[in-house]
Amino acid sequence: MTSESIARSSQVYTLLISEHFRHGSPDIAAVESLWEKARMDRSVALDGTFFDKLIEGLARSDELGKCTTALGQASKRGKSPSYYALTEVVLAMVRAGDWARVEEIAARVREEEEGQADEVRSRAGRLGFWSMVEELGSRSVDGAAPRAPSNNLNDPS
Repeated sequence: MTSESIARSSQVYTLLISEHFRHGSPDIAAVESLWEKARMDRSVALDGTFFDKLIEGLARSDELGKCTTALGQASKRGKSPSYYALTEVVLAMVRAGDWARVEEIAARVREEEEGQADEVRSRAGRLGFWSMVEELGSRSVDGAAPRAPSNNLNDPS
């Protein structure tokens, strides 16, 4: 990315960050380095897709601290993560047994949606996200140990 012959853009950073997460065990130090370069690059306005791919990858890698930081940075830049990214975050929190943060994420998304669901984020993945949250909630309420649902939650509904 330091070569002048490579045009820097949010799309280029998105492709690079996505490539880091395509492999089973990503090099988190390399991801952090690229993320830092992208943040410091004043010539590029990082878009929602970049943050989605970063958040999804960090969540799938169970890097919850870094994932939370990415969520905060996206928010500071006015970017709302997609339902797909939020689903990955919730699943990572479930794997970690962090039920308080699962409830926090659900409450925050519900609050954002009040009266402006279509303005906050794309509706793609919305049904899967809320179905998962509802299933997780019912599992914790009925006395059974909450666990992640096993069905495919990333439907385009």
